[in-house]
Amino acid sequence: WWIAGTDLGKTGSFVWITDNRPVDFPTGYTNFNRGEPNNGNGKEHCLEVGTGTKWNDVSCDRKNRYICELDICDC
Repeated sequence: WWIAGTDLGKTGSFVWITDNRPVDFPTGYTNFNRGEPNNGNGKEHCLEVGTGTKWNDVSCDRKNRYICELDICDC
């Protein structure tokens, strides 16, 4: 599942595509698998979440499902 994070701007510095804030903003929280992100073959610049809800960096042209964010109104 794609989770809208990328480090295309600067390798190793993942930001959210939606607002360009660091993925660990403001709490410092990340959820990478052990050994990730590893930028395998120098081509892994997008984030996915997989089995066990851990994050992994993968190629941005990989076919994958995606997760959408929805704002909920305070009605």
